[in-house]
Amino acid sequence: MWLIVISILVTIVSLVYHYLTWNFNYWKYRGVPGPLPKPFLGTFSSTFTQKEHPIEENNRIYSLFREYRKDVPFIGGFSFRSPQLFALSPTLVKDILVKYHKHFRANEVGGTFDSKADPLLARNPFFLDGEEWRSKRAQITPAFTNSRLKALLPIMDNICNNMVSYIDRHIPNGPIESKELSAKYTTDVVSSCIFGAEGGSLTSDRSEIREMGNALFQQTFMFIVLAVISSIAPILKRFVKLSLIPKSIENYFVGLMTEAVRKRKASGTKQVDYLDHLINLQEQKEISILDMAAHGVTFFIDGFETTSEVLGFSLLELSIDKEIQNRLRQEIHSAEDGQLTFETIMELPYLDQIVNETLRKWPPAYALSKRCTEEITFRLKDNHEVLIEKGITAILPIWAIHLDKEFYPDPNRFNPDRFSEEDGGHSVRYYQEKGVFLPFGDGPRACIGRRIGLLQVKRALVEIVKNYDFTVNSKTVLPIKIDPKNIAVTPLGGIWIDYRKL
Repeated sequence: MWLIVISILVTIVSLVYHYLTWNFNYWKYRGVPGPLPKPFLGTFSSTFTQKEHPIEENNRIYSLFREYRKDVPFIGGFSFRSPQLFALSPTLVKDILVKYHKHFRANEVGGTFDSKADPLLARNPFFLDGEEWRSKRAQITPAFTNSRLKALLPIMDNICNNMVSYIDRHIPNGPIESKELSAKYTTDVVSSCIFGAEGGSLTSDRSEIREMGNALFQQTFMFIVLAVISSIAPILKRFVKLSLIPKSIENYFVGLMTEAVRKRKASGTKQVDYLDHLINLQEQKEISILDMAAHGVTFFIDGFETTSEVLGFSLLELSIDKEIQNRLRQEIHSAEDGQLTFETIMELPYLDQIVNETLRKWPPAYALSKRCTEEITFRLKDNHEVLIEKGITAILPIWAIHLDKEFYPDPNRFNPDRFSEEDGGHSVRYYQEKGVFLPFGDGPRACIGRRIGLLQVKRALVEIVKNYDFTVNSKTVLPIKIDPKNIAVTPLGGIWIDYRKL
């Protein structure tokens, strides 16, 4: 009896092993080099094992094979058993985003979420492709005009005052964890813009919307399950309806949007903010409250977490290099002779260089994953051609390219003058055209909220730098390591900074 059981188990294990590994010669048969995949896990396994962050995994693979790019613009790898293309050439990265966009129209996770199981993410343009993506993006685009961005500045001014009060209250207690400070600030800004009410993150001991926002970015068990299913058996996505956003969080944001719309309509006031734009969509396009909540969550996710990362790392770098901090403070004081308008804040040259250098060294979108939607042939050395089949994912390692010494000498050094032509550097456009500066992506699917994110970061930096001298505290673990258990770019141990009122 036991012999039969053991034989069955051995047979099952053998079949599973064969299923998960038989495709590992996919790239070899096509003459494409790449790292040897691990049984069951493949090449890109960090999401599943959580032993290292995908940033570290991508950087390691990129460093091992970067010299290959003179002959091949990409290497081959695997997510579990699914073949994936890993770009080495910045030119190929840019071409996939722009020139070959019609061949890579979808993000890897596009079409993953079911509209009934996970209605908020299923309506998020990031997870859509084709006509659905175009329709949703067209609805959002008008919300980011210059006039609307200018109208948001007084909201940010008010929240910056709250941020100063928050720092003043906490200075006597010692260093302030400034990634969380940044997240509180961006949460309150985005909450005010979307829901017409402050989130209370900076003014209250407990903020429900801050807690909900934090929960959205926890790498849950369901996220890992979804990654495994997508890689091992993509066809199962049609039948297995998974949800990454728990019903409690979904109900919270739907309720929040419902109440925000009710209050705004009852007050009869008109404000040029994102909520006003959503109400206009509801009236003109007859979108549902669920659609409005989905748009709100899209803006919330894009506007609070990634923006807080840029702000937090900017504060870290300025707290380490006081010369850069003092130079920025002088620029701000000079500009304050006039009025700090939207145009002034967005055009302060050294502030712009600092933010761009932060985006280079610490890009929140550390990698882009584009799914091939229409097959295309890429040429390698000696006119050898490789057909990229529909369904293959192209991994674009943005972080690794941003830290490549070939494009940025001494890449781990924070040097804002890289973005100053007057100081021996180059313009943003120069780096973008070479495909080596892509913090917001590029092409038709580039980040739509780029300008509001930059405005948030710059407005906060102006307020903090003009009011405080600040220095990194020894509680900050340097060099920074990224938390492998968090899908966002979260520094292990936090960013601890000592602030002194000026």
